[in-house]
Amino acid sequence: MSLVVLTQHAKKELKGALYLRHLLFDKDTKTPDFVVIGKKEFPSIKRRIRNPQNKRKPIHLITQVLLGLRYRSSVKENILCFIDKYLFLVTDFVLKFNINYRYKKSVDELKFRRFFRLNEIILEYKKRDIPVYIVNGLNSIENKKLLEKKNIDIIVLAGTPIIKDYILKLANRYVINTHSSLLPMYRGIDAEFWALDSNDVDNIGHTVHLVNTNVDDGDIIKQEKISCYESDNHYSLRYKNITVGAKTTAKVIMKLLDDEKLNFKLNEKIKGNYYSSPNRNEIKKLMKKLNGK
Repeated sequence: MSLVVLTQHAKKELKGALYLRHLLFDKDTKTPDFVVIGKKEFPSIKRRIRNPQNKRKPIHLITQVLLGLRYRSSVKENILCFIDKYLFLVTDFVLKFNINYRYKKSVDELKFRRFFRLNEIILEYKKRDIPVYIVNGLNSIENKKLLEKKNIDIIVLAGTPIIKDYILKLANRYVINTHSSLLPMYRGIDAEFWALDSNDVDNIGHTVHLVNTNVDDGDIIKQEKISCYESDNHYSLRYKNITVGAKTTAKVIMKLLDDEKLNFKLNEKIKGNYYSSPNRNEIKKLMKKLNGK
């Protein structure tokens, strides 16, 4: 069966990058047949990716050699790539003097930090001749025509905007998404924040669910609760949810591809509310609460 991943450049990019990373490097899951990336935020991103060597100015040569970037990127991304790459090199060098080298696994994980952004993972997919399509928007007619040409069984959403019905219908079998709460609780955006704000740590986790035309409304396939400590805030919990959720989603994909019988659970509409992004005052209030002030 064919598998496609839809994600959005610069919109929840960490989620898209980590999901693609697990599907590419995890031996126990299937690599996508192709990937579609929406580029709504940055109009020039298609040109940058399709022509990775079109910049020969000194600054771009420096970023390519030192940071491993293959297209012109933002200052923020340059800094992050620099930290990721050289933090790994320094740590790896220091730990080699440890005879036991007990932390090798941690260093290997650190090495993969460069795949926290889509530009790096895109290059890895292209090295393996896996098609990566850049479209003007995931709900665009361009994307619709592209997907219609493919015989798609499963569509995986990874950090996307709300996908229209005419795109969802193009999957022969399933469209799945992973939401950062234990549905039906905390539908919508920033579920970890609202769970902490409500002192409801029992509902912090993620849900792999089928996708329909409503938001976070499809039947539940699998749920995982994540640990929450006193030192956690909504940012750290979000990171945990994404990293663990990528692994959970990969396992669900394999079960769907193997036609393994799954007991879908009804996502009860009468429970849970929809939430939007918190404003600055709400975030400040929660942080003070978490810090005991």
